[in-house]
Amino acid sequence: MAAKSWFQKQFEALKDDFDFRLETLILNITETISENMEKKGFNRSKFAEILRVSPPAVTKILNGTSNFTLKTLLTIADALELNLKIDFEEKEKVAAIRPVEDRFITPLASGEDLDFACAHSLNKTYSSATEELDWAA
Repeated sequence: MAAKSWFQKQFEALKDDFDFRLETLILNITETISENMEKKGFNRSKFAEILRVSPPAVTKILNGTSNFTLKTLLTIADALELNLKIDFEEKEKVAAIRPVEDRFITPLASGEDLDFACAHSLNKTYSSATEELDWAA
């Protein structure tokens, strides 16, 4: 079997990462919504009308920047005449699991605002990923 490509190695290294898995879920949800909107012949304006939201709200949904609560997902599924199924299953293989506190934004320090804390958390994740990429190069 041929040696793994650089991309395959990077994918293997990140596939168990919490943030990577979260973004994959969001992408799958938005792609499913978009595909089913197309099947039903709904443009963003028509879908917004059906959901009783503004067209910019539909844009947020399709960009994956909306807050996907169960209520929101069920409303979208009903509008697209789909069943919503959420399932938990055993992981095939667990690599090193990061401690829970590393997965979430650290508590705000005195005087810090939420935007700063979010940016710090994302920067920490980005820095870890780029360090791995630099090492692989």
